[in-house]
Amino acid sequence: MDVVHSKDELAQQIADWRQLGDHIALVPTMGNLHQGHLSLVDLAREHAERVIVSIFVNPTQFGEGEDFDEYPRTLELDTRLLKKTPADLVFAPSVDTMYPFGLDMATRVSVPGLTEHFCGASLVIRHMTADLGLPIKIITGTTVRDDDGLALSSRNSYLSEDERATAPLLYATLSSVGTELQSGRRDFDELESAASARLEEAGFDVDYFAIRRAQNLEPSDRDCDDLVVLAAARLGQARLIDNVVVTI
Repeated sequence: MDVVHSKDELAQQIADWRQLGDHIALVPTMGNLHQGHLSLVDLAREHAERVIVSIFVNPTQFGEGEDFDEYPRTLELDTRLLKKTPADLVFAPSVDTMYPFGLDMATRVSVPGLTEHFCGASLVIRHMTADLGLPIKIITGTTVRDDDGLALSSRNSYLSEDERATAPLLYATLSSVGTELQSGRRDFDELESAASARLEEAGFDVDYFAIRRAQNLEPSDRDCDDLVVLAAARLGQARLIDNVVVTI
């Protein structure tokens, strides 16, 4: 398994594989890999002959209060882990490589109704590929969780011991609201408010807790069959994001 750092090296390898007729899958990450990332590498190999894993700590993915400089960078360890997986290539570019004109001049994608709301990045990518007719298939995997329900995330390393003990309440609260919806409750505003209050009382600083249409994150009516309950909340230095999809 090779590690490349430049776009030219990456493009040449992709061109060689395409000449062979290989399908190519990309698993994008910010490094500091955990089992959730590795499960995506296995999933990618099920759909393609070649798997590329990108490791790039993207400064544009850091919100207010998150320290880009303190994010763990563990390329050597990540590479050792990936050698035990079906990954064929690691792409580990610098910020200058990814943003040659600087962050202020970087191209950005805006989709009305998605970009502005919550953490709709995956939906933005789906919308973009459909709008532009890109020959790309978006494949998602099941969230990998610890035994107590906390979604695996590199940002979990920011949690203190006490915060780590509290963190699973986020998923528990999402799941509880999902159960209420499946039982027939449709007072969305009340459910959202009560869930936010429960998290705040436990020490979370809630950015949002919402019940939306799973397809587009728009406000839901009572007749919608597929909903997503989604939340983002800060606990200490960590900003935790999670969701559950509910079919009613």
